[in-house]
Amino acid sequence: MDDLAERLDLIIALVEGARAMPLSASCVLNRAEMLEALEDLRARLPERLADADRILADSEAIIDDAHRQASAIVADGRREGARLASGSAVVVQAQSDAASIMAAARRESEDMRSQIDSYVDGKLAGFEELLDRTLTSVTRGRERLASRAAMASAAGAPGMVGSADPTGAEMGMGGARPGAGGAGPAGGWAGGDQHVMVPRQGEPGGYGPVGHGPAGELEEPARVDAAGVDAGGSRDAVGRAGAVGRTGRAPEVALSRSGEQWGGMPAARGGMTGHVRLTSGAGAPIG
Repeated sequence: MDDLAERLDLIIALVEGARAMPLSASCVLNRAEMLEALEDLRARLPERLADADRILADSEAIIDDAHRQASAIVADGRREGARLASGSAVVVQAQSDAASIMAAARRESEDMRSQIDSYVDGKLAGFEELLDRTLTSVTRGRERLASRAAMASAAGAPGMVGSADPTGAEMGMGGARPGAGGAGPAGGWAGGDQHVMVPRQGEPGGYGPVGHGPAGELEEPARVDAAGVDAGGSRDAVGRAGAVGRTGRAPEVALSRSGEQWGGMPAARGGMTGHVRLTSGAGAPIG
């Protein structure tokens, strides 16, 4: 295409450089040079024209192909944008990690809940067993108390008297203690009406009556066996039901010579640690 332009430029230069005719627009040209330039131009035109025809014929196909390529590029761009926006590897990995963490937390929560339920159930079972044992012990204790009361009522006061001493002075059940030489504090040997049952020293579970001496000191009478006989073989003032045996077993009910009942209740579980019962002379409790 450049050579055709050069040929045209040469022809134009020949025309412009021709000598002009006076009083007219005509000029004088060199015929040989002009014909040579035109012949060369005509020889080159067919090849160029054929190329132009081919380009014109293929233009529609070229345009269609360009449209297809442009559409494909746009579609690829849209798909890539969507993948980057919602389906990137980072987002997918983060979602997977979050799901794994949530599942592990749920499993751990369920395990902890199961362990807590098992622990609480075990504690409640132990507490239930303890309550059952306590209820059984309470029921047995009440039954024994009721049995003792029934036995005491059935036996009657006269049958429980150990001797005919009306004063009860031998065991300190009121009245004057023989040979005391005077009156003690209230409830003591000198006519008091309080009777105390306390544990015997050195005998687990054993207990017996005590009183106050002439000077107010705490004294304990002679030890008696299950038959109401002291160590010297004499009959004690307390009958068989109130006797303290050498085995250390506590009596059920004790009666003074005046017929009043006195006894005690366990102060602690697992052994008789102390029994105190204060009554008036008529048998009514005062403490």
